[in-house]
Amino acid sequence: QPLNSPQATPPPRRAAASPPVPTSSMSASSGKSKGVNKKVPADTGDSSDGEDNPSEEARLHRLRRVCERKPSGRLNVPEHIHLQWLQGDRTTRLKMLDVLETAGWNKEEFVKMTVYRSKQKK
Repeated sequence: QPLNSPQATPPPRRAAASPPVPTSSMSASSGKSKGVNKKVPADTGDSSDGEDNPSEEARLHRLRRVCERKPSGRLNVPEHIHLQWLQGDRTTRLKMLDVLETAGWNKEEFVKMTVYRSKQKK
């Protein structure tokens, strides 16, 4: 095939389209916004249905992120809590999840409450 045949040449590249320019809701005379372009808080991605109640799986993933060993070898929790999570079944992890939720998803409070509860059991 000749080099300048339509089948041998790639289609011409188009310039990237620029994003649409938002229209302003500001009045030229008053300079006050009419509230059309209000900022909406970003979605955290943890919610399964758009509300502030994530699914059980999403909550278990939060627990995993707190208790797992990081690629660098670092732990966010003491070794015994990591091992409890690692060796635990679903029931054990759900109990740990309840403690994490009670702690307000705060890692430090979760560790304090978990250590306190383990001392109570002894």
